Amino acid sequence: MQFLWFFSALFLFLLKAEFHEIKLTAGQEHEGDAAYARQHLHRERLPAAFRSPELRQLREIFDEYNAYTVGETVFVDTKMACDLCAPERRELHTVFGFEHMECDQIIVKWFKKPHKWGKFMETLARWQKEVPWNTIYLENHDQPRSIPRFGSEKYPMESGKLLAMLTFTLRGTPYIYQGQEIGMTDFDFTSMDEVRDVESINIHGLLKSACVPSGLRWKIIRAT
Repeated sequence: MQFLWFFSALFLFLLKAEFHEIKLTAGQEHEGDAAYARQHLHRERLPAAFRSPELRQLREIFDEYNAYTVGETVFVDTKMACDLCAPERRELHTVFGFEHMECDQIIVKWFKKPHKWGKFMETLARWQKEVPWNTIYLENHDQPRSIPRFGSEKYPMESGKLLAMLTFTLRGTPYIYQGQEIGMTDFDFTSMDEVRDVESINIHGLLKSACVPSGLRWKIIRAT
């Protein structure tokens, strides 16, 4: 029963987080401004979603099972990460930072720019310096594969080894996404007819309604 209660509490927490929508109603003139979004979310989202008695109550349950908590926290900077993971607050153990995954995007992930190692490494180094314990990852279900993104498809073996060394030598808990351990690259689909990802289908539909040419639509989908 205790084990069942633990997962019931986890499920209820996930539901609460799922239905807590971010509303940027104030200051719509700042739409697209990433810095403003981070500041606004820090004021509006964190107090309600993360700084709540419910989260601390759940942490009490998690601690009974020696469970490890990690938050998927988009728009969170190093200061926010330290706040969320402060031991005295007893809320989260760690968080997934997204800042390093945003180095090659223009506002949103669907619009990519060439990867720059300088900005990428500066971001990783800053999180290493300012956050006591990090989550180390280069791939997940919402991101393209790391070898073509951060390395070179021309040299997949060398790129994979380099990225593996980076992942396992930074301070923090490493996370390996399924297929990353064997050096998987991005999909080889040739058209949207083969894609079953709901987000990609929706974005493709939006781009089509905006009269974006089919070739460019496919290029955007393949890159993300």
